[in-house]
Amino acid sequence: MADGVHKSTIKNQDTIIPNPSKFICYLISGSFLIPKNADTQVNKLLKLGFTKAYKYNFPNTEFYAVVVDTFTNQERIEKTILELSSNKLEFFTKCL
Repeated sequence: MADGVHKSTIKNQDTIIPNPSKFICYLISGSFLIPKNADTQVNKLLKLGFTKAYKYNFPNTEFYAVVVDTFTNQERIEKTILELSSNKLEFFTKCL
């Protein structure tokens, strides 16, 4: 397997991890130009039980990401991805 690529146990999912020994991944459920729209998505996630959801403006972008949670452990990411999928919520990961 190529350095920095982790093959997920979830079918057809690869997560790119820059440094497998030290990384942080953001699990994101939407990116919005209008802050109010991001707030609406955060509230939706909170009502569904994703208690760590928050709005975040990454540096050098004008968009507001709705972060479901942050992770340093691949197994926790996959568990939350399954929960999002069961609620039919779209998502993507951003790993640094």
